[in-house]
Order: sequence, then C-alpha cells, then structure tokens
Amino acid sequence: MEHTFLVGNGSKGYMTGSIGFAPYPFNSWHPDRFNWEQVLAIADQAAYVAKSNGRNAWLGIEGAEAFGCAEYNQIGDSLQKLYDQACIKTMTSMAHTVNYSA
Repeated sequence: MEHTFLVGNGSKGYMTGSIGFAPYPFNSWHPDRFNWEQVLAIADQAAYVAKSNGRNAWLGIEGAEAFGCAEYNQIGDSLQKLYDQACIKTMTSMAHTVNYSA
C-alpha cells in the first residue's frame, strides 16, 4: 500500500515501506556466532529482500537450530542457500514465495 503525500502546488508524492529485522543474538543456540553489527547487516539485507520482492512488506530472519552446523562465518549474499538448507527461519508479511537471492 502506498502512502500519498501532498508536497505543494497540487503535486503529490508517493512512499512505500519495506522493513527488515533480526534478533540479537541472532541464534539462541549459538549466541556468539554474530556480533551486533553483523546482525544489523542481516536486518538490512532482510529489508532489501522485502523491497526487491514487491515492497510494502516486512521480513524477519533468525538463525535456526541447524545453523550451528552450517559453514558460514557471515550471512553475506547467501540467504537463499541458508533458507534452502533450513539454517535460517523467516517470518514475513509477503503472501507469495520469497526470492532470498534478491
């Protein structure tokens, strides 16, 4: 849903919102795996995925119990692989299948 803003002289502006979030610690089974800056980067990446999947959505990401056996030191651009391997859990407002590679 877009929000319309009146910007003057009869002109209108439109704004959408996309939100990403992640808990800290990222994974309760492995609380020292990521520091808060890395978790913030994960939340930022979640917002980018929400935006690239149609905007006006939210996406939350947290580490799953299986995350401890994954060989990842940073999330980076591998969200789709982590999702496919059930290493992360996600929650979202998007009703369609999410492309985590976005």
